[in-house]
Amino acid sequence: MGHSFEFQIYHPGDGTHRAGAIYDAEPPMANATKGAGEWNHYSITFKGDKIIVYLNGVKVQDWKVEPRGKIKNFADKGYIGLQNHDWETAVFYRNIFLKELD
Repeated sequence: MGHSFEFQIYHPGDGTHRAGAIYDAEPPMANATKGAGEWNHYSITFKGDKIIVYLNGVKVQDWKVEPRGKIKNFADKGYIGLQNHDWETAVFYRNIFLKELD
């Protein structure tokens, strides 16, 4: 049973598996990815039951959280994990910043 959401960063995919999606739960509102091989910038805010995501300055998520897809319930606190995809796919990160919200 899943307890957290994954923000899709991997470029290929459609719908809830596309870059900017909340994986297996909510598709992005727009296609804002620069594509494979380019640096993309995410700003992710998860406060209370609301997730807002900007991808390259474009709002791609403004979602009131509800368990669905692979997520049966969710925790409002816990670990932050970084996505990997599979053994054959490289995903890179840089300049990661966290800010505690009041």
